[in-house]
Amino acid sequence: MDFRINDNIDEVMLRYFKSYSLMLDTPDFVPGKVLDKISKYLYKNMKKSLRKAKKLAKKLIRADKRKARKEKIIRRWKKFKSLFIKK
Repeated sequence: MDFRINDNIDEVMLRYFKSYSLMLDTPDFVPGKVLDKISKYLYKNMKKSLRKAKKLAKKLIRADKRKARKEKIIRRWKKFKSLFIKK
């Protein structure tokens, strides 16, 4: 399952680009050093958000696999049990 990881990544990127575009409107009255620091800060937070989104997706995929494995074991047990217990 995909768990919409691409949607999460797109949302993070859109937020980053929106923040970055707002920053680009200010070079007339904000020093370049400050803009560089802000740019690095935004980039660092974007990477952090992407890592969180990927980590959450992996967690959900693992939980789904565990659930499927558990259901498979239950089905096998019921089939095995039905071989020996006749109603």
